[in-house]
Amino acid sequence: MGKDAESPHTLCPRLTLFFTLHTHSIARETQGLVQGICSRIKVVVLEGSDAILPCSLNTKESVEQELFDWMKKAPNKQEVFMYNGGNHYNNGLSGQDEHFRGRVSHFPLELQFGNASIIIRNTMVADSGNYTCDFPRLRTQAFNIRLVVGEYFSFEASEKNLSLNTHFFF
Repeated sequence: MGKDAESPHTLCPRLTLFFTLHTHSIARETQGLVQGICSRIKVVVLEGSDAILPCSLNTKESVEQELFDWMKKAPNKQEVFMYNGGNHYNNGLSGQDEHFRGRVSHFPLELQFGNASIIIRNTMVADSGNYTCDFPRLRTQAFNIRLVVGEYFSFEASEKNLSLNTHFFF
């Protein structure tokens, strides 16, 4: 590492991911960024957009036959998404919190690479909070992700030669 390069461990507390476009390719980029760096990630999105919450094994070994469980921790524990060897909430597995029903899915083609990331569609401010991705049968580190869903406000005004453009994200 060069003199000016930061260690991944120094970067960890400041790592914030801003997603404005949410596509499958972002999940792959996120996977490479997250692996081996840290287990505390902050994802910030606008209300109504889709949020990808990253979770990948460092080994990149397949999780197609594994169990992984996504929970929202506070204020109440909510079951967000569970995958168990091919069974999950979108194909008959029961137990998903009603708030997330029909809005959360995983990336099936990425499971072979150890990627257990999920996407929450049409996010709401109520989705903000702390999430965990856990592999209970594997002795791996659980991922902790903080999701912040905010509103975007834009104000533009002009008078003669004066123009004001203001943008807020809260």
